[in-house]
Amino acid sequence: MKRRSAIKTATDKDSPESPNGLVSPEAAAERIVYQAMVECMEDGYLELSEQGEVLFANASAERLLGRLRTRIIGQRLDDLFPGAEIDLTSHAGNGMAQLQPDQKQCALVVSEHGPRNFEFGIYPYGEGYGLFFNDVNERLVHVAEIAKLKATMAASQELLRHKNEELNKSLEQLEQLNDQLAQADQLKSEFLANTSHELRTPLNSIIGFLQLIIEGLCESPEEERDYVGNALTSAKHLLQLINDVLDIAKIEAGKMNFLIDDFVVDSLFQEVRSLTHVQASQARLEMTFERRGAETLDVRADFNKTKQVLINLVGNSIKFTDKGSVKVWAEPDPDQPDQVRFNVQDTGIGVPPNQQKKIFEKFRQVDGSSTRRFEGTGLGLTITKNLVELMSGSIDLFSEGEGKGTTIFFTLPSGGTNGQGAPDPNEEGVDQIMEERLPTSF
Repeated sequence: MKRRSAIKTATDKDSPESPNGLVSPEAAAERIVYQAMVECMEDGYLELSEQGEVLFANASAERLLGRLRTRIIGQRLDDLFPGAEIDLTSHAGNGMAQLQPDQKQCALVVSEHGPRNFEFGIYPYGEGYGLFFNDVNERLVHVAEIAKLKATMAASQELLRHKNEELNKSLEQLEQLNDQLAQADQLKSEFLANTSHELRTPLNSIIGFLQLIIEGLCESPEEERDYVGNALTSAKHLLQLINDVLDIAKIEAGKMNFLIDDFVVDSLFQEVRSLTHVQASQARLEMTFERRGAETLDVRADFNKTKQVLINLVGNSIKFTDKGSVKVWAEPDPDQPDQVRFNVQDTGIGVPPNQQKKIFEKFRQVDGSSTRRFEGTGLGLTITKNLVELMSGSIDLFSEGEGKGTTIFFTLPSGGTNGQGAPDPNEEGVDQIMEERLPTSF
């Protein structure tokens, strides 16, 4: 195909030529106006033959391609935009009005000036094509920066959402902690009031009985011995109250020592029975101690601390039971073969379901008022729970509700061959090992 002249217009094929083959003056004038128009455009503009050869280039094309138009005209499109793979034949139609946004192409061009991104718009023009192009590197950089900024903002919003959730959780935890502190403060105030009452009562009795004896107001030696006995009973009660406070202080300070050794349940029951049977008889309660499920049961723990635990539980059952019985038995734990389970069951006042988890807390009793019927500081079960857990055991209770009795049960490691992993009491430093295992607070 013959190359078109650089001054041939888009209407050449429809415009009659003069007999000598020259372009008409009207067509030439139209061509000049058209070139003046595209010359002022910011976009680069090329006129191409059907084979993709450049027939015309505007000033912006010189600027964008970095070469004079004399070096552009006559070049093939593939040489000007290497690697762009621009498909001219896919753009059928007539005139610039057929150019739609989806007909634009964007391609990376690798040339002597480095990689550059161009956007192309192609439309049929005369017997060839018109091609607009522009360098979109800067725009793509902005698009990439905007996309990056959006991603950063999305990540920041997600992080902010997580932080808000964490803050809300922290606020909830602070509110719960504040409620717990308020409750603890109330319990401590209640404890101080109750403890002062509990301490004054036996102390006043001791002072009163001794004052009567000193002033010689006893009518007989028997009455004097009776006063001394009452003073001694009050003194023992006062000592028990003081011991409870000291024990909880030792436990919280991590200064409670343990002597771990094997002992048999029968010997433990015998000592506990001898210390509690008088109290049970005075309350007219039936009390039994029983070993079940084995000919002998060995426990690996501190004997005196275990006795303290059992005496406290039996004493509570007697104190809170008006009539009926208190039954104590030990057996191999059916769920843990290496543990012995102790059970203390009574027919007393019972524990409401909403109080059963709180009963082991410090200063807590089912009835916390200072005028309650039953004496005590509310530390006994807390001490008991801590002692059991510090000897590698666990404790819990079961009650169907008020007036239906209570069963408290705890476990301790088995002795003998089942006491694997427990410290050897004959080894030096056993007490120190146990002391290091104590928590500093509860």
